[in-house]
Amino acid sequence: MKINGLLPMLIMTTATVGMSSVVYAQGEGSGLSYGIDAELRYDDNIYRAETGEKDSFILEASPFVKATFLNQGNSYQLGYRLNYADYFSASADSYDDHEFSVNIDHRFTTRQAINASLSHKLLTEQRGTGFSEEPNTLVRGPDDFDQTRYALTYFIGAAEARARVELNASRDVLDFDSSYVGDTRDYKADQLGVLLRYRVGARTDLLAEYRNLAVRYDNTPFNESGLPINLDSDEDYYLGGIAWELSAKTRGEIRLGRSDRKYDDGNFSSANTHWEVELEWRPLSYSEFVLNTGRESLETYGSGRFINVKKHSLAWNHAWRGRVSSKVQIGLTEDAYEDSSRRDDQFFWLAALFYEPRNWLNLSAGMSYSENDSNFTPVNYERNVVYIKASVEL
Repeated sequence: MKINGLLPMLIMTTATVGMSSVVYAQGEGSGLSYGIDAELRYDDNIYRAETGEKDSFILEASPFVKATFLNQGNSYQLGYRLNYADYFSASADSYDDHEFSVNIDHRFTTRQAINASLSHKLLTEQRGTGFSEEPNTLVRGPDDFDQTRYALTYFIGAAEARARVELNASRDVLDFDSSYVGDTRDYKADQLGVLLRYRVGARTDLLAEYRNLAVRYDNTPFNESGLPINLDSDEDYYLGGIAWELSAKTRGEIRLGRSDRKYDDGNFSSANTHWEVELEWRPLSYSEFVLNTGRESLETYGSGRFINVKKHSLAWNHAWRGRVSSKVQIGLTEDAYEDSSRRDDQFFWLAALFYEPRNWLNLSAGMSYSENDSNFTPVNYERNVVYIKASVEL
């Protein structure tokens, strides 16, 4: 999406935010807050291409506003964010995204509460990602799409109760404005689930969870050979696990089980070991290591039935003296395009330095490297990004 003359307006917005420190409060904890994230980065391969790489400086500005109302421990929030990116050497790839959000945390009694959220996003799929990840002469610019999400979680059980239950429901709706694949990838994904937490120690819970994910496409998609294919599916998850916070130094959550995915046409099914793991270790109060590993299912971009994703990452967060902190992270993602021979291995690392001279101002700089190693060679690439960033919130 593009709006002419938007960048001068954002520069004026930045100046206004920088001069004003007024917060329109409605009460303690309630009020209106606003700010802007501004970033200048250099990307040496903006299209994630194997050969003929295109580089560019990119200026990104993201002003936002949030209205929060707190009442007797309940929270209600409205938000809006604009994300504008200007590509200096590829003006056709400049875009603006818009995000609208509503979030409600409401407790009916000490034993019953809900979290409800609604978001509507006008987003951009950049060239070199998604359906344009391989060279395509029909793709002359980024692709716009709308993403709407409804989510509700109903909590049953007091915080100190031995057993607590969470009932979950969500719907994700994707609507593309593509000019080269039409509306064949518009779909709705509905998820229903129940999670049981059972306390077995002061800070330890056993977990049991069931989820069902139903994906329905609005129209018939096409596979990599250009033939119609029915991708409507249901996926069931059966998980057990444990969550703990034994001390200020260690915290973790592990969920392990299986997933079964079946397609409406009856021509394909997939059963997989499924896991979701997050482990945190703080050897010092100002230093933290975070390990994440897990599996998820993603809708395909054209190859195979779906993408069977395995993700692994390790991060080190460290607070130095004088409001200075840093982050270093490495990660590996393995993508298997089920019912296809395509396999991708994506590796990345990043390093960032943060400085907070004021409570309302955060400055940062960093660099990252990413690569894709695939047996489908047109999507192989290497990419380096360097950036500086300023974030203001008042």
